[in-house]
Amino acid sequence: MSDFDKEIAEIYKDMELKMIESMKRNLGLHLAEEAEAGIDYPQWQAIKIRELRKYQRHNKMLLKNSTRGMAKDIKDHIRDEMKQGSLHEMKRFKEAKGAGYKSAVAMKDGFFKINTRKVDALINSVQSDFSRADKAVLRMMNDTYRSTIFKYSMYVTNGVYTEKQAYDAAVKDFLSRGINCIEYKDGRRVNIADYTSMAIRTVNQRAYMAGEGEFRKYLGETLVIISSHATSCKLCKPFENKVLIDDVYSGGTPDDGDYMLLSQAMAEGLFHPRCRHGLGTYYPELEDIVHYETEDNKLNEYGTEELNRAHVENMIQKYKRLTVGSIDPANIAKYQTKLNEWEKRKTEIKSNPAAETVDIETKKYYNLSTDREQFFRYKATLKELFPSKFEDFQKIKYGDPELWKSLKAKYRIVNQYKIDSGDLGVEEILRLDDVVITEKRTMFTSKFKKSGNIAGAYIDGDKSNMYFAHSRLSDSTKGYKGKSNLVLLKDKRRFSYIDVIDKDNSIRGETYQDTEAKLFEYFADLYEKKPFKSITMLSERGMCDSCKGVMKQFSKQYPKVQINVISNKKITSDVWKHRKR
Repeated sequence: MSDFDKEIAEIYKDMELKMIESMKRNLGLHLAEEAEAGIDYPQWQAIKIRELRKYQRHNKMLLKNSTRGMAKDIKDHIRDEMKQGSLHEMKRFKEAKGAGYKSAVAMKDGFFKINTRKVDALINSVQSDFSRADKAVLRMMNDTYRSTIFKYSMYVTNGVYTEKQAYDAAVKDFLSRGINCIEYKDGRRVNIADYTSMAIRTVNQRAYMAGEGEFRKYLGETLVIISSHATSCKLCKPFENKVLIDDVYSGGTPDDGDYMLLSQAMAEGLFHPRCRHGLGTYYPELEDIVHYETEDNKLNEYGTEELNRAHVENMIQKYKRLTVGSIDPANIAKYQTKLNEWEKRKTEIKSNPAAETVDIETKKYYNLSTDREQFFRYKATLKELFPSKFEDFQKIKYGDPELWKSLKAKYRIVNQYKIDSGDLGVEEILRLDDVVITEKRTMFTSKFKKSGNIAGAYIDGDKSNMYFAHSRLSDSTKGYKGKSNLVLLKDKRRFSYIDVIDKDNSIRGETYQDTEAKLFEYFADLYEKKPFKSITMLSERGMCDSCKGVMKQFSKQYPKVQINVISNKKITSDVWKHRKR
């Protein structure tokens, strides 16, 4: 997302300084001359109060000039953020396809259509926020003008300060805080620049996520994964790297999986104002749940307070206000010195890479334990395709993003399977997964590509001659557009079957409809006609106990046949929700 929120904040910071200068011109600049002329302070107060209307008109003009054209800029920006969100999801979609994702939807060039209703709602919301904020600015400046008049008169008549010192004392608290005219329910007050920046950042985030959500709707996807970063707060931390159902932007429902709803997570604090987290479509082909997590104050030689950019910027603005709004030369010089110190600090942070980024060696150090666990886990799964040395693994993880992305994609594919019989190499698992899943998602009509289970197999190493079976296609090939062998249900079956427990703990019968069962029945007939030496099979879902029993019966009846079968580790029911294409 862009820095538009910072641009808006700078506009209000500049306007704040102009209004402070305006008040100084109206109240402070001629105090010494008026005192020498024998000022009558009660009379002076009355005069200045009468001049309030002129001051109010001037502030309204300052506000109008400072924010001229802002409404249109905000509208355009919200529309652009929504489009950028969709473009970002399109990019992730293409990356996922490159990593093995099989889309159930054909991508069309004419996808982008701005959701006018959502855009208008966001625009109206932020414009309403800004309108209330602008009124609060004018109201606070009016109140400050009045209070400064009475404070100044009190300080001067007590004889403690000179006229210029009295004015500076009267405005010091205000200048230190600035126009903190926004008050939250808990009583906390926020500066106008911070508030407008927050409002824009919030609407940015909502527009961006709305754009992402529109693209997910187009794909028919509803699962999202929440991002993570090093300095997450206690509200967001529980949701980092978690998969949720997006019922806010993508139209998801609780039926889309065993995950928390995004709306529930947001109600518990996720995506609070100024939240730095985002979300993206959950592609198992892209996501790795293991991320490095570090605390900023452990990663640099300066303290967290000094390195906090917002804190430095706020201190700079504070001393700008004090310098611009004061009239006593000694005070101005003092505040200017402090301003120079904070601006120097800002320059130091910009020139100090450790203040802004985490270097690779530091990442390695803080992630040593996590990386070792990940190394052994990946090595056990990918075997010869993965580096044999831990040091080489870290070099790839932190120094070669493309190779690391490729290894993560391979790990996710291989790791979802278990070997039910025989043995398959890692490369063959990857190849067979691609063949079988591609067949389901490109060669079956929509009704069957999103439901049921598919299994694919070949005999005697002939990988070009595939046999497929689909659990929902038993009597007819209608619904299949491919040219390979689609195995249907036999009327007369050789093997015995048992009922099994389904995902809802109910008893499922007719297990002879299962894909593996159809294939073993078919291969038994095939063997009787022409014996073969081996079967290699992959099933998208996990084999149930009934199909494992059929496999054992086949092996007992045809002991010379080498059976190599893999199926999903965990999922025996609706794999579509879990794998997400």
